[in-house]
Amino acid sequence: MTGGRFPGDDAADALSDKRGRFWVSQDQRHTVRTRLRYQIVPRVWVAGGAEYGSGPPFRFEGIQEDATAQFGQTIADRVNFGRGRAKPNLSLDASVGADLWKTDRFTARLQS
Repeated sequence: MTGGRFPGDDAADALSDKRGRFWVSQDQRHTVRTRLRYQIVPRVWVAGGAEYGSGPPFRFEGIQEDATAQFGQTIADRVNFGRGRAKPNLSLDASVGADLWKTDRFTARLQS
């Protein structure tokens, strides 16, 4: 819960263990990303995107009340202690942009 792949003393143990298994960082079971862009006219576009992650695993020695006392309610609410994973997340993005000035060598673009 404190971040990083190997928090605390686990870092030295993980790096020196030659026989152990090294799991891929951010071992989420399901991850989906998408991005769409639509060109309205040659110099103006709109775009949108979405990203979903099923939640990376975590390890915490203790119960949920211990985590709440140590890290606060906001952090403890982001974790599913029964599954041993952070709760799923969803991110939605939108943007619009325009090329203000365009030559063969240079483009001035405004995007929000």
